[in-house]
Amino acid sequence: MLPELNDYFSGRSEIYLFLKDAKNLVLRIKAEDPVSLRSAINTWFRLIQIAQEILEVTAEIQ
Repeated sequence: MLPELNDYFSGRSEIYLFLKDAKNLVLRIKAEDPVSLRSAINTWFRLIQIAQEILEVTAEIQ
């Protein structure tokens, strides 16, 4: 997910993503307007969901 942070997402929102206590992923989104906020939330929730699904699939394989 870190490479996605380095990509330019939007000029109207800022994304902060970090691990807290090595178990909790914290996502902070600062947006200029509700449309930007909703777009950022949807995008990052989708990315997090995909990452979780990949972890689950790889855990089943091992």
